[in-house]
Amino acid sequence: MRLILTRIDYFLKKENSTPLETSIKKFRIPSKDFQKFKENKEKIIKQYNLLLPKIGKLPSWFYSEFNLPCFICQLSEFPFKSINQVKDFLFKKYPSLAAFRHKIRITKGEPSFIKYNKIEDSFLITIDKYSNPRHQIMILIHEMSHIINYLKDFQNDISYLERERYTQEKRAVETEFSILKDISEDLFRASLGKVLIAFWTTTFEMELYKNPNQDIEKLYANTFNQCFIGAKQKRNPFFVLNENIITQIFSNLPYTIAYSNILNQ
Repeated sequence: MRLILTRIDYFLKKENSTPLETSIKKFRIPSKDFQKFKENKEKIIKQYNLLLPKIGKLPSWFYSEFNLPCFICQLSEFPFKSINQVKDFLFKKYPSLAAFRHKIRITKGEPSFIKYNKIEDSFLITIDKYSNPRHQIMILIHEMSHIINYLKDFQNDISYLERERYTQEKRAVETEFSILKDISEDLFRASLGKVLIAFWTTTFEMELYKNPNQDIEKLYANTFNQCFIGAKQKRNPFFVLNENIITQIFSNLPYTIAYSNILNQ
């Protein structure tokens, strides 16, 4: 509670705005996109829930406070067995990416990120070494989506790296969704679990910073239930383990707004 109040006070004094308003400016999220999200949030969440894969009866603990729901891990079959298989698929699908393949280096570390080396005109993709193989492959597809858009911009004499963070992520997600649909409809639908987790985190933070004087464990559970239809959590104390909430506030905001606007384009 003290951390939340301190942050609110800090942003009011330094930025003359709330943490949410500062984050919207930081990621350069268009006001019309954010407004669209606010007005249609419940409808969009319901639509994404309806798109989740039908994979049979879920374990009793799936929506409990002790688990982060992952439909990727629940799939009985997965289309790739290695990162090399994913690379081969993407290089075949995108010839421009294949021509750039010697400029892309992939390593495992912590956390996942992509870095462009301007001098060498190359990319380094770091994949979370602690993620399981399925998640590592999903991370690679997303980061490769950034490179695909970088190359598209380069061909049109546009600097991808000068685009605002929100636009970069929105375009990457659009490409990622297209790739996943080409691979497998079930895989695409399973990937939407992370979309709802982003909605959950963002919704929780918005409500928390709007009114920090409330039962936070109950709020964390209630916002989870709002984002996952069928969930019935009562209280959830594990927000203290969510690094995005504790140390990187509103870090999911650009993804959440992108997801909401992509679905309703």
